[in-house]
Amino acid sequence: MSFSYQQGRKYSSVGNWLLINVLGDGGSATVFLGYNPKTKIYSAIKIFKDLDLATLSDAKSEAQIQSSLDHRRISKVRDFSETAELVDTTGKRQRVCYMELELARGGDLFLLVQRVKAVTEKLARTYFHQLVEILEYLQQEKVVHGDIKLENLMLDANFCLKLTDFGCATHDFTEKRLLSSGGTSRYLPPERHQQKAYNGASGDIFAASVVLFCLVCGEMPFSRAQESDYFYYLLAKGKHDVFWKAHQEMAVKRGLKVIPSAEFKELINGILEADAKKRFTLNQVKQTAWYRLEIYDDYEVKELVTRMIN
Repeated sequence: MSFSYQQGRKYSSVGNWLLINVLGDGGSATVFLGYNPKTKIYSAIKIFKDLDLATLSDAKSEAQIQSSLDHRRISKVRDFSETAELVDTTGKRQRVCYMELELARGGDLFLLVQRVKAVTEKLARTYFHQLVEILEYLQQEKVVHGDIKLENLMLDANFCLKLTDFGCATHDFTEKRLLSSGGTSRYLPPERHQQKAYNGASGDIFAASVVLFCLVCGEMPFSRAQESDYFYYLLAKGKHDVFWKAHQEMAVKRGLKVIPSAEFKELINGILEADAKKRFTLNQVKQTAWYRLEIYDDYEVKELVTRMIN
């Protein structure tokens, strides 16, 4: 698969963009690597799969929320069109809604974990600091992302985080009743599965800790945050030692040498707390011993990850 424009090759197009290849595919949209032959610029082109009123309304809301944000670790929206013309390689034409997004050239955290299995706690802590920085900014702007996960944490040219996909985002920052199935089930807090009132900011922090666990341990902490899930049952019942022992045994079977520190376990236990009222807030997270240890700067991240994947 080519990740650059090849002169003489036929491409599908939308607006001024040639669609080089697929970067990601979801239920409601597909993201392409786009190339503008006039400006010679590459961007991420998110094309929504339907043009019905509900999809258009959701797409506009996503574009408006993401466009309103200005943070170095959040992917920027450069353009949005409700009715553009998509022309495929056979010449067939159709109307689509699309969004042009800042391109993250380093892939995403999901691909990184797939490739290296697990990272050191220092690198994981560095990424977690970047994610906390994003969440603090979102809280300041009273925005809930609603779908924090490995696949939505892109990596820029320095292999540092860029949060994207605001399709589940909302400005509703208060406790509310779950009305939709937004988000990804493996990252949702237990109150979402129980159809209880939930706090969006707390849900984002919970999902962030699932991301952190994956970085250090190379696997998900559980399938779903429900007591029917063995691993989450252990956390919900306060059987933390058994939870960590079970994961250690799984790591050995997978050939991974992962031995999480006591400080790391304490942080994860606090954020994955079943009782939302007892769950760590961002301020509490930042006061933990593990969080306050040393991290890498952006240049060091680039050097380290480049060595890891080459």
